[in-house]
Amino acid sequence: MVIRDSTTCGMKLREIKLENLGDEVSIELKVNKNSGGFLFFFLVDPEGHLRVQHMVEKGVSKVLLGQKSGSIGTYPGPLPGGNWKVYTIGVSDKEEYSKIEYEVLINSNTKIDPGDYTLLGESIWVEYASEKELFTLTFDSDKKISQEKRWYRGDLHTHTTLTDGHMKPKEVKDFCEKAGLDFIFLTEHNLIHTGFEDSRVLFIPALEVTTIKGHLIVYGLKKLPNFLVLDDFHNDFVRFVLEKKQSEKYIINIAHPVMKPWEWQFNDTALSMIDLIEICNCPTWPPAEEDNNNAIKLLDLLWNDGYRIYGVGGSDNHLKPDEKYPGAKKPSLYGDPSTWVYCNGLSEAEILKSLKNGFCYVSRDVELDISISDGIRNYLPGSRVEGSRITYEVGIKNKRKPLVLSLIKNGKIVETKSLYKENKASFIIEWEGKDFEWVRTEVRTIKGEFVAYINPVFRGCKKHSYIKWGDLMESYAESKNP
Repeated sequence: MVIRDSTTCGMKLREIKLENLGDEVSIELKVNKNSGGFLFFFLVDPEGHLRVQHMVEKGVSKVLLGQKSGSIGTYPGPLPGGNWKVYTIGVSDKEEYSKIEYEVLINSNTKIDPGDYTLLGESIWVEYASEKELFTLTFDSDKKISQEKRWYRGDLHTHTTLTDGHMKPKEVKDFCEKAGLDFIFLTEHNLIHTGFEDSRVLFIPALEVTTIKGHLIVYGLKKLPNFLVLDDFHNDFVRFVLEKKQSEKYIINIAHPVMKPWEWQFNDTALSMIDLIEICNCPTWPPAEEDNNNAIKLLDLLWNDGYRIYGVGGSDNHLKPDEKYPGAKKPSLYGDPSTWVYCNGLSEAEILKSLKNGFCYVSRDVELDISISDGIRNYLPGSRVEGSRITYEVGIKNKRKPLVLSLIKNGKIVETKSLYKENKASFIIEWEGKDFEWVRTEVRTIKGEFVAYINPVFRGCKKHSYIKWGDLMESYAESKNP
């Protein structure tokens, strides 16, 4: 079976009849080298299950679908004859979208060399079911791979060869184990990993909703949202996911919110639906420094308006360790930045619970020792505190250069301490008795480069004046141009 077609920025559907498929099916995707964007390819069987998810930019890519295994991102199981559905979606960062021309070759009952494919690892997270759903993940969210109550180090935004990353799952596993990471969320563009390599690192399936108007990361997935039924993918997918947030108990993170051309442009997004904002994304990419600093300013505005939305980091890594972005001084690596999360044991459920409560901080190259106390109780970042006064101490492990520790209260720097030989500093915070107050700390180099962000602690509550993302962005624009 050969399909030759083209798509632009929308979704396209066509049906094909496939019979006598045997045990394995080989799919070869060819995208014209002059095409202007990415092609997302989805194959749904006659029973309504999404069997293949794949992304191709240019050139040739191969996928293996089998009854017992297959390529990464596939759904192993029976291969019934009948009418199969092929969905394609084009995505580009350009304002004008050129056609993406492609060719699909589907072969069965032919000699297949498994070495031609990147196969699923030992852990498979889907199981073929009778229900007519795209697929349901069998990943055990509650399974703890560590019982310790402590800070765990992870990465909330990563990519592999399932989409546009350069590293295969086995390479990712080996790197993350060597780097000493505890957990990784696999946040592929519009695709979900259906399995992964066995590892002492906790690899967790997640989703980066990728549209031409911004990217949103969804954690806590049990199934893939059925965006294939949408009329307008780029305008409706985000709304579709947010509508299901309460029933599916998703955690929502706005990725690189002001980083062009991927900034968040869905101005009607209710701010109450957002749990996290990425304040440090891909820091080795040269333009990222200014964008990340602006994301922190954006989050400060939300805190000043009484929102308790927490800052997180993500490497957004697409490269191998020996590769660099043009103009970059350092390579982009998984775990740079790291998001440290304080959990009662290491499982997806515990990580998400702690992220929802803000029990986390973001850092590059350092680990922090954080002590926040009112003299009676100790608090974690993200906590509501009691009393009129707290002591706030930050120790910095593996410090290699002079650093500056700043105390930010209600959006303004109120005190700084330079650390040359010292590895720790403390502050005394006197609350002012306002209806809502908050403080946070951050660490930077003497030159002002980002090192760490500790999420705020707060007192009281406040009625919000910003309701939607557009309200926030208006205030943000005014703050940049007073």
